[in-house]
Amino acid sequence: MPTVRKVSREEWKHRLIFGFGGALAIALAAIGIISTNTDPTEQGAISEFVELRIPANSSVVELQSEVGIYLDPQFNLDAQIYVDGVAIPADEYTIGDPTLGQFVFKPGTGKSVREWSQGRHDVQVDYWPRSTGIEVGPVSSETWFFIAG
Repeated sequence: MPTVRKVSREEWKHRLIFGFGGALAIALAAIGIISTNTDPTEQGAISEFVELRIPANSSVVELQSEVGIYLDPQFNLDAQIYVDGVAIPADEYTIGDPTLGQFVFKPGTGKSVREWSQGRHDVQVDYWPRSTGIEVGPVSSETWFFIAG
């Protein structure tokens, strides 16, 4: 017949602490695995031509935050920024140097956008070789989104 050993109160505390700790670790690991996004379109994969997107994909930003892109200057590209399907006039790109592949728009007074409305905004930047012009169409497009508010 098996013998039953009496467990001390201190031993019970240790068993409970380690049991809950282990369960918590497993739950956190499962959440991490489930929430890891492996879809490159959702992650906003960046092409070889792009050095930086402003703001980063799925960022939460202020209502007057900058939007734009830094393209690799070795490719000598020109670009057009669209936010929610509306082209931002190139003469309103106020930050960066287009000769270095920097195309950035900051909303403000006297601009086509004074500030972003609260919520999600989809960005698309078309870019093409500067020597050929936009008439031949974009080489490629980069898309991502940000959330204002």
